[in-house]
Amino acid sequence: MRLPLSRVYRAFPELDRFSDELCETYVQRTAQRHSGAWGALNMLALGIAIVSTMIVVTILAGRNRPGGWSPHPTLQLCMALAAPTLGAIGGLVIRDRWLRARLRRALNDTNCDGCTYSLLGLPLTDGFICCPECGRRMRPAERGLTPADFLSEAPQGPPAAR
Repeated sequence: MRLPLSRVYRAFPELDRFSDELCETYVQRTAQRHSGAWGALNMLALGIAIVSTMIVVTILAGRNRPGGWSPHPTLQLCMALAAPTLGAIGGLVIRDRWLRARLRRALNDTNCDGCTYSLLGLPLTDGFICCPECGRRMRPAERGLTPADFLSEAPQGPPAAR
């Protein structure tokens, strides 16, 4: 399991051989493709934090009513601090799961049609990428993809240090 604020691309072994900078560019490009949903998810994370804070404020305001529940002052402080924090973490988890699903879809789009071998990082030759596993040639443009989606311009080497 990955922490919500850690590097999302390190959850995918296909990206282990690429540098952090290249992977971050790949993640940004994937998120930009769905920028409307990305903005909506950021707003959802903020909304969850605000709503949870409003609920706690409402509970704490009700303690002054006659016959209302009056929590201990320490509990009031814990509730006031925990609500926005837990709300924000919940929103970040939702956003993180969305981004992981988009990355998984983007990585699956770069698989060979014949054998599902990952074509990430393979060079483009005459507009085609040739699968080293089955030999099938694929044209990225037919899928609406660019060489950058395959990280074809990336230097290949040992896995990046984490």
